[in-house]
Amino acid sequence: MDADGHRRPAGAASQGVRRGDWTVYLLSAAGLFFILMGLAALALPSGQEGELLWQLGPQQALYWMDVAGFAVSLLGVALTWAGGWLWRRSLSHGKGASTSSASGSPPPAA
Repeated sequence: MDADGHRRPAGAASQGVRRGDWTVYLLSAAGLFFILMGLAALALPSGQEGELLWQLGPQQALYWMDVAGFAVSLLGVALTWAGGWLWRRSLSHGKGASTSSASGSPPPAA
């Protein structure tokens, strides 16, 4: 049982982010938003891509919105990775805070 008297399921899944800690969820949602916005910027038609930066060939060029879309997508990936890192960190710290082992016996005396 948790501090509120509610029964919690056993296992690592029950050791997730504490109630009220929205950091992981906010980082993941922001990361997903930035990834989608970056992909949208990369998918713009050539008339809306802004100023030409570099002509790579007769059919290919690099525009400002290509660079911005890549940077925004990279930011989204970094935010999502940070959310996953915090989630994994909360799981590993939650295991050590348990008052009983998986077998149901009390922890050994120190």
